[in-house]
Amino acid sequence: MRSLLFPILALLFACGRSSTLDTGDASAPDGGSPDSFVALDATTATPDGAVIDPPPSDCWTWENPSAPSSHFMDVHGTSASDVWVVGGGRAASHWDGESWTTYDTGGGRNLRAVWAVARDDVWAVGEGGVIVHFDGSSWSRVETGTEALLFDVWASGDDVWVVGDEGLVLRRGRDGFRAQDSGTDQRLTSVWGSSSSDVWMVGPGALLHHDGTGIARRATGHGVGALEMVWGISPTDVWIVAQLAVLHWDGRAWEEMDLRGISGSGFRVWGSSADDLWIVGRYAGVTYRRVDDEWRRVTNVASDAFMGLWGAGPNDIWAAGRDGVVSHWDGRRWTLANGLTHESLSDVIVVAPDDVWAVSWDGVFRREGETWSRVGEELRAQIWPTATGAVRVTDRTGTTRDWDGSEWSPVSDAWAGGPMTFANDIHIAEDGRAWAVGGHGTRGILLSRFDGEWMDVDLGDVEGANMNGLNAVWAASDDDIWAAGNRGYAVHWDGESWSETQLDVEDDFHGVSGSGSDDVWMVGINGSIVHWDGAEWQLVVDRWDGVSLHDVWVRNEDDAWAVGAGILHWDGDEWTQVCADPPIWRPILQAVDGTPDGHVWAVGDDGAILSKAPER
Repeated sequence: MRSLLFPILALLFACGRSSTLDTGDASAPDGGSPDSFVALDATTATPDGAVIDPPPSDCWTWENPSAPSSHFMDVHGTSASDVWVVGGGRAASHWDGESWTTYDTGGGRNLRAVWAVARDDVWAVGEGGVIVHFDGSSWSRVETGTEALLFDVWASGDDVWVVGDEGLVLRRGRDGFRAQDSGTDQRLTSVWGSSSSDVWMVGPGALLHHDGTGIARRATGHGVGALEMVWGISPTDVWIVAQLAVLHWDGRAWEEMDLRGISGSGFRVWGSSADDLWIVGRYAGVTYRRVDDEWRRVTNVASDAFMGLWGAGPNDIWAAGRDGVVSHWDGRRWTLANGLTHESLSDVIVVAPDDVWAVSWDGVFRREGETWSRVGEELRAQIWPTATGAVRVTDRTGTTRDWDGSEWSPVSDAWAGGPMTFANDIHIAEDGRAWAVGGHGTRGILLSRFDGEWMDVDLGDVEGANMNGLNAVWAASDDDIWAAGNRGYAVHWDGESWSETQLDVEDDFHGVSGSGSDDVWMVGINGSIVHWDGAEWQLVVDRWDGVSLHDVWVRNEDDAWAVGAGILHWDGDEWTQVCADPPIWRPILQAVDGTPDGHVWAVGDDGAILSKAPER
């Protein structure tokens, strides 16, 4: 275990291929299969259409969220059992009515928009000119001839329209996508149509319409700021979300709608009918519903922002969040649709392969068998295993509780009266004694011992104790305990006294673990890894480039795992990074733990729970 760190998101960006834009006119769609679908070259990390669950053998399995992404930008589908979300990375996640499956689209860049024509006909677009297509079994990359940022896609049958930077409009014809003459060099961010002869496109400073013969510039007649999205129900029922208002097209003119009570911009709109419209926006949990010509706020699942909105009906609506949240409206309320929680998880404890625990600031979660569930509300982000195999937590009132298998029960006042509210880490020995490390207030460094009651340890003889924090503690035995600190600092208990070690590395160590008195590892937030062989500390990795490390778990001398802004593995000879370039979001992981047979779990930001089964 380790001290708590503020969540940080880590996004992965892969490289796409370049080509020259073809500006010829598009041919009319012929109804046949696209002949411009191409497979990516051999440098692609994973094959087109690969399903990310299960992952390759050296990667880990996602247990939460069930549709993982650093952020979702759009959602679309054809029915309640056919819903797609896309966003950070080149992954697309699909809901089939029962579970989520995440695919590698092979696009190589972040995806911005998705449009499902049918179960076997789905389009997604994004950065670097990426257009990808799903044929019912796998995703394929479509050659576009551009590297421009593509913002949105709309399709009706075989007629597919895409808009992007610098007035770019792409339309799919018999020989693939061709650029259209849009008459503008301004960014276009949204496209929607009722048919091939009625297509609307908008951007911050542009409103365009295709009437079947060509694209013409239009005016709204209203000073409403930047135009951000267009969506409609029919040729005479079209909506534009602007910076300052919502505009409605009745087939003859644009009307400005009253938005009293709604603030901000960047909204997305969808509705089952003109009398049932929804808007989501850039502020956490913001959802508005238009009822009786008034916009009313409806509480949604907390999210940094909802960037996508789509529904299969008035009681089946989906919102995609920029921080990896997918929420669902069932006619009564919004609920989280893609996992157990999106709260950042700070610690994990593995009691047994079918008994795993994780904790956030607001709750405790348990994996019993194959299923995760919440078993504690409003419990502090501190959790420890006890000698009897139980789990101990501290709630917000300072009360410490043990799990007895069915419920939480308070422990003795002697334990609860100790350093529970400010300890960074605690080790509980088999005989019930415990060590706590950390600090609080002006007292500086705290090291306390529990032996029937909590007592502060006098570190007066340890010169560096008041200059360096202590973040994590691990014990090989009751008379062999290591505590990891800041700036390359560590302290050791030999059964009689504490001594200090100043390593030749300027790093803050937040994880310490070992398999015995001669095999102890510490990892640092700058990527340093050091090892104790029973006689001395050795610097094994000075700094792992780009990978901060927050925790380490050691199974034996030939098997150890370190996690942070990546996952590292020790095989007895060297540390290597696994899953170094996954096609989906890679969160900052805060903690790792495992079983004697090598089943390992890691938890971290935005509810991330990953696991790796032991090698068979």
